[in-house]
Amino acid sequence: MTPDGLRKLLCRAEGESHDFKAKLHDTSSPRGKVSLVCDVLSLANTPREGDAHIVFGVKELGNGSIDRVGVDAVPDDADWQQIFGSAVEPLPRFSLEPVHLDGLLYAVLTVHLERHGPYLVRSEWRNKFSKEVGRALTPNPEHGLCGLRQRSWCAVEGVLEGDR
Repeated sequence: MTPDGLRKLLCRAEGESHDFKAKLHDTSSPRGKVSLVCDVLSLANTPREGDAHIVFGVKELGNGSIDRVGVDAVPDDADWQQIFGSAVEPLPRFSLEPVHLDGLLYAVLTVHLERHGPYLVRSEWRNKFSKEVGRALTPNPEHGLCGLRQRSWCAVEGVLEGDR
């Protein structure tokens, strides 16, 4: 991602293939890992025509405007790839890269356009999702979707009870 590419993303409103996050996910905690996996799977499993992006370091103010806050540092892409390698199958292709713009550092996660999904959470991660979300996962391989929060869908090998 180039600075000009980031500038264009910052001019667009959030949508199904574009999201802003003020802070990076804290992947040292189980909740942070689950949140990261859900955010990326939401984008990876959304039908779209091009790459999808999460821009970290941008606070959405709720009225369509944003506050550019930047991030202190960008995690190593390999660390996030390792989390996904253990949590998801098949593995969506994504990259995390630092981008400097107007004196601030941003982390841009790009979920590349591929049609190899649906991308599913591995069965051994179901308990992590249940614990962090606070509800049990009920197996349902026919649908493979669970709603974890409003306007965000995450493919897993089950659906959350009460969301059917």
